Parts: sequence; structure tokens; C-alpha cells
Amino acid sequence: MLLSKNVTGYVMIMPALFIVLLFVYWPSFTAGYYSFTDWKGGSEAHFVGLSNYLEVFKDSALRKGFANIAVIFVFSLVTLTSVATLIAVLIYHIGPRKWSRFYQVIFVLPLMVPAVVGIYVGVQVIMDAQYGLLNSILSHFTENTPNWFGDKQLALYSLLIMGFPFVHGIFILMILAGLQSISPSINEAAKLEGITAGKRFWLIELPLIKPQLKTVVGLMIIWVLQTIGPQIVFTQGGPGYSTTTPSYELYKNALSYNQFGYSNAIGVVLFAMILLGSLINLRRKDKE
Repeated sequence: MLLSKNVTGYVMIMPALFIVLLFVYWPSFTAGYYSFTDWKGGSEAHFVGLSNYLEVFKDSALRKGFANIAVIFVFSLVTLTSVATLIAVLIYHIGPRKWSRFYQVIFVLPLMVPAVVGIYVGVQVIMDAQYGLLNSILSHFTENTPNWFGDKQLALYSLLIMGFPFVHGIFILMILAGLQSISPSINEAAKLEGITAGKRFWLIELPLIKPQLKTVVGLMIIWVLQTIGPQIVFTQGGPGYSTTTPSYELYKNALSYNQFGYSNAIGVVLFAMILLGSLINLRRKDKE
């Protein structure tokens, strides 16, 4: 009887397994194969060894892209993590449970808005050099208002500022879940000891939500390495290479220059970086 139940279960998951193998694992394996070729799409692929990987490290646009994502990661780590933690702590300590749930919904609702809408509002409505709301305000104080996305020195930082107020609903929920897993008796004991709210956070709550914070950092590594939306929608990596990212260079080499073999090599390098970052993050979690 037990064997028949197991067989039935395996049969039931076979369609899902087939779909995952076909649309997730098979493209990944073929990407690895074509990364060693000069494949240009419909043409025949010729083996070129490690030439594509050597080009990855020589490509000045890619080097600038990796430098850009380093800046994006540090900025995002400070802003998104800090804001998400602050909001999660405030929701956690809010009075009635119904209000806690209300605020959770409020901060998650923006996730339903497509990212393209946020990019359009940030670029065209707020930070447009001629008609943007920000420059309209600054024009009352100076005649030389910034060209936010036309200046190589400002373009990347303008994209970062566009994320204001740096609220990420998923990160808030993850950190809040960690706070809610803390035994109420711990906080009650801290209150009886007269520990202030600030000390309670630094000495009790923050150490206990480290696993959630590390998961947030892991997700952020993946998200930053895959940054491509603003580049496709608006900047095209410019001016120059000031806002480009490795993911955008992958996209551009594949769809604009038909360099599919080289693009696959970029993809494999990004996969290796995401895998390495995830393994390091998991190992640190396991040690604790």
C-alpha cells in the first residue's frame, strides 16, 4: 500500500518535473555549452574554447557594469535593509493586531504596480531635466538645474535616488516574520528589567533576526546582479556606460549584436557569482 502511494505521488509530480527540466534546467545546460562557441543565433556554432570568457574580463563595458552594480549593492544594502528593518520594528510594536495587519497590506500593495510604471514616474514626472518636479523646485533657488540622466557623473546616482523612499514590501515582511517569532516572554522580561526600546532592539531583537537579515542580503545579491529594467526602459546603459550593468550587456550583445555565444558566457559568469554569493551567505547562516 505504501509503495503504491509513493508511486502515485511520483507520477503526479512528473508533469511539473518535466516542465522544470524543459524550461529551467535544459536552457541552463545549453547556455553552458554555447558559452564555449561563437554561436550567432541561426548560424552554426563553432567551438572557441575559453575565448568568450577571456573577453568577459577584457570588456570595458562589462567592467564598468560590475563597478556599477557594486555601487548599487552598497547603496541598496544600506537603504533598503535599514528602511525595511525600521518599518518592520514599528509594525511589530504597534498596538492592536488589526492595525499591524493593515500596515502589512499597505506596504505590500505597491508590489502590485508594474516596475515600468515606477520607472516612468521617476524619470518623466519627477527627474526630467526640463519638466520634472524636482528641477521645477530647484529652479527657484538656482538657474543651473542638474541634467539628472544626461550627466555621466549623476546618471547612476539618479537611478538610485529614484527608488525613494526605499520601501521593499517583501523585505519588510521577512524581517517582520523574524520579529514575530521572538517569544513574547523575552520582551516582557526586558520591560520588567527596565531596558529601553533602543537597547531592546540592539541587544535582543537585532541578534534574533539575523537569519532573516542574511536572507534579505542573499536576495539582494541576486536582485542587484539581475538589474536590467531601468536600462532597457530608459537609459540603455548610458550616457556612455555610466548606468550599464552586466545583465544589460548580456541583453545588448544577444539581441542587438547577435553575439549569443558571448552573451551565454556573461550569463554563466553571473550565475557563478550568484551561486557563490548564495553559498557564502548560507554557510554563514549554518555556522550560527
